[in-house]
Amino acid sequence: MKPILNNKNRLVWIITGICLATLFNSCVKDDKSCIASRGGGANNVFITPTFNGIAFSGNDNVVDTVFIKYGSSVFPGTNPKKYDEIIVSIEDRNNVAIRRLSCGIFYFWVVSQDTLTGNRITGGASFITDKINDTYQISVPLKAQ
Repeated sequence: MKPILNNKNRLVWIITGICLATLFNSCVKDDKSCIASRGGGANNVFITPTFNGIAFSGNDNVVDTVFIKYGSSVFPGTNPKKYDEIIVSIEDRNNVAIRRLSCGIFYFWVVSQDTLTGNRITGGASFITDKINDTYQISVPLKAQ
């Protein structure tokens, strides 16, 4: 009786399996379609700054500003020129809305002011998504500088 899988058949199946696995893995996501940017997707991110564990909102005297770096998950520093976009909060809102983000990697640096002491407070968070149409709530803890 002849074996069903001889050495030649095994080799063909192994090579076929490796090729199929490679093909499926390469088709999961087209990296060119997932470049972090604004305007390429329908993601909405609402950033809520918190200080001493309490969410606070911008007002007439203080605004929250979010600096956005596309394609990075690390803090680029305090120089505003290193960021791709700047969003300023709307008064009397407890979050900063960033709309129409694509999928990708982002770094958000939030800058505000402690209304009691007048000190500048900042904090940051990285954000990664492979979705193109979703809504996210991100709490960013701020610290006095």
